[in-house]
Amino acid sequence: MERNPIEQPKTPESERHNVRVTLFRHGTAKYEQGKVAISEANDLTDEGRNLVREQAERLASELGQDEEITIWSSPMGRTLETATIVADVLREKGFEIRLKKSADNTEVPSSAENTIRVFEALEEVRGLDIELFSALVGGKSYTLENGTEVTFDKSKTNPDNLSFQDYYYRGGYKKYLQSGESIPAEVQASLVSLEEEADIHHRFDRNIDRVSKAQSDKKQRVIIVTHHVTMKDYTEDQVRPADYINLD
Repeated sequence: MERNPIEQPKTPESERHNVRVTLFRHGTAKYEQGKVAISEANDLTDEGRNLVREQAERLASELGQDEEITIWSSPMGRTLETATIVADVLREKGFEIRLKKSADNTEVPSSAENTIRVFEALEEVRGLDIELFSALVGGKSYTLENGTEVTFDKSKTNPDNLSFQDYYYRGGYKKYLQSGESIPAEVQASLVSLEEEADIHHRFDRNIDRVSKAQSDKKQRVIIVTHHVTMKDYTEDQVRPADYINLD
């Protein structure tokens, strides 16, 4: 006769904890890297690295030592490097950071690759060609797929002198598309295919909602390293590089 396994007693509802969520914006970046491996992430400026470390130390002072930390990150170089610094600081402060599970569910060494969970849904703008966007914003050259080099005139591509971020948020690239200028077909197709801001919020908010409604036997903190566009609806204040928001 098959025996039923012994059921483990469930933690009473009153003793369970809601998962707490912190959104952490990446530090000041060079915007040279797109999606990269964690080990290759190197897109912050020196100022950005220092600022992330300062902010991570500040965050550490606000967390409880009994909180178990999980770190999620957008797959972009600037967020992965930020997440690595945050993880290093929290470990230095004595916090336990949950490691990923190996394929056979055995222990894995503590490293950035095994600490930071990379989620595609947290990326900033899908379809964004960073090299092209940088060229349009700054009036620089860009190499097309056929090897042809195009040099952009900033007075035509970015007459309002917008920053890299505002060129997307304030529709600088859309203004260029509608300007009547002669635009290479490849460039035009790239800009037209950019994800709309409302769609970014939709996929991001679904993940935040799922995590914030979860409960755990332990006190858990999920730190999500992400971008300005995914954070600005959670605060009335300006979201600057390395700013963070505790949602609890």
